[in-house]
Amino acid sequence: MADTTGITVTGASGRMGQMLIGEVQANPATHLAGVLKNYPKHPKLARVVFHTGLALARQKSWKEAAAQFERVTTEFPKSEFADQAIYEHAWCERAGDKMPAAMKLYEQLLAD
Repeated sequence: MADTTGITVTGASGRMGQMLIGEVQANPATHLAGVLKNYPKHPKLARVVFHTGLALARQKSWKEAAAQFERVTTEFPKSEFADQAIYEHAWCERAGDKMPAAMKLYEQLLAD
């Protein structure tokens, strides 16, 4: 029996789960990109897209992260993640030295 990030796994299926958890922890952006590819109609797709953006931003892949946050705001504008996606998108633009684009996003967030 092993305990990985608060999840207890046992037996053969537990070992597979442990391997999957290790893969997700090692590179969440890659794992989430696979989820996006394999489940394009998932009911919680906005959540997956948003978290893919967060994972990419943590890797400082600003352009790729910004694309995910923009996808949230264009494809899921009514989702619970829309406002936070605008903010995170602005942060990515700022980090990528694109201050005019960041300012427009901050203004959009304040206007809504």
